Amino acid sequence: MLFSEGFSAVASGIGGVVKPPKGIWSRSLLPLAYYAAVLVLVLFGMWLLKLSFMVAKNPNRRTLSKAVMWATLAPLLLVIVFHVLGTN
Repeated sequence: MLFSEGFSAVASGIGGVVKPPKGIWSRSLLPLAYYAAVLVLVLFGMWLLKLSFMVAKNPNRRTLSKAVMWATLAPLLLVIVFHVLGTN
């Protein structure tokens, strides 16, 4: 579960950098906030990938991994919101 969410977070972040929304440059601070959210998403995704291997070795770290997994949702939602705002 952790590995797949971490991989999808990293893939979404890379996809957000490769193909940003078309109307993102029409607003002043939206590109900065968009790329900051993408960077945080990629970093949390990489952290989830690392935690998936750490939890496999030591199951006592499940609480930390669940906290990071839930914290990854915030930047993911921000990237989605910025995509919607950038295309309108």
